[in-house]
Amino acid sequence: MLILGEILNSRSRDESPRQHGFKVNHRRKYIVNGDYKGHYNILAELVDTFGPRDGTQTFFFYCRSDLFIIIRNCNLFQTGSGQLEAAIDWMLEKSHEEGLENIHTEDVSVPHWVRNNESAWMVLPRLHKLNMLGLGSSVGTPPEGIRAEVLVVKDFDDLEANAHLSNRTSPAAGTSVAHNPPWVSYGETVQYRASGATRAAKVGAVASLIRSVGPFSINSPHTGHQYYGDAPAKIPTACITVEDAAMMERMQDRGQKIEVLLTMGAMNYPDFVSRNSIVEVEGLEWPDETVVVSGPPSSWDVGSQGAMDIEGECARDAVGVSVARRSGRDGGASDVKVESAV
Repeated sequence: MLILGEILNSRSRDESPRQHGFKVNHRRKYIVNGDYKGHYNILAELVDTFGPRDGTQTFFFYCRSDLFIIIRNCNLFQTGSGQLEAAIDWMLEKSHEEGLENIHTEDVSVPHWVRNNESAWMVLPRLHKLNMLGLGSSVGTPPEGIRAEVLVVKDFDDLEANAHLSNRTSPAAGTSVAHNPPWVSYGETVQYRASGATRAAKVGAVASLIRSVGPFSINSPHTGHQYYGDAPAKIPTACITVEDAAMMERMQDRGQKIEVLLTMGAMNYPDFVSRNSIVEVEGLEWPDETVVVSGPPSSWDVGSQGAMDIEGECARDAVGVSVARRSGRDGGASDVKVESAV
């Protein structure tokens, strides 16, 4: 709740601590008991209306001149869909209804990736369906899929050092590499999702599987974007659950041979022209100053109506701007100035 916290705690240069305390209490009461009590109904209306949204779009709540600015990067992946464009129109309509200023859009070229049908089965040492999700921008497999022996590694050093476990002449050649790094933090562990396929391709792998990036799981995969970078070949890549990654590592430690059949219909299409949406709320003080507060909420095509990642921040940020405008109109937030960027 950082943005709402900034609205509560922003302080004018010349106000006393006592005056500031009265203002904070005024804003807190307005947010908790005023027009926007239960403001996540905005999020509910958005996802109920449009469902999982395909696309990457940047939606800006831009409050300028002595004000505060909220720039929201809504990375709504799988761009190019009608749902995304309809959702943009909906957000613009809501901004007009709220009386925000300078509402406009800018064309932006965005990636267009489509998941299509996908599945993964462990076929050795026993038959087991793997819960999986393809990673954003991944290439697909041939229609018949890719069946390959699995090499489980703990980190990139382990990949280089133990690639010979595939019992092949070249390191990991012909295998599917399963990355099972220990959870440290999102910032550190996400590198295996971002570049795991590239690193696996460099040692000759034909596919890459990634332990979902998270501290725990309920047998649910967590997707995200990946980047091929300088990979010598683009190989299909998907995330699997924490439980399945741990199981395959135990099997490998026992000397069991593991094989997985991976089938992915993922397709990359030419870039699509979508829109950035920009909305301004002009402040009443410090007209020569501009402050930006930014955040990257995401909504994928999977999960609970596409809103399971951090799409709730979209509703929170939108409400933050409107709360500042409405409370300012009543004399309670005319001097709001957010000084930190998220």
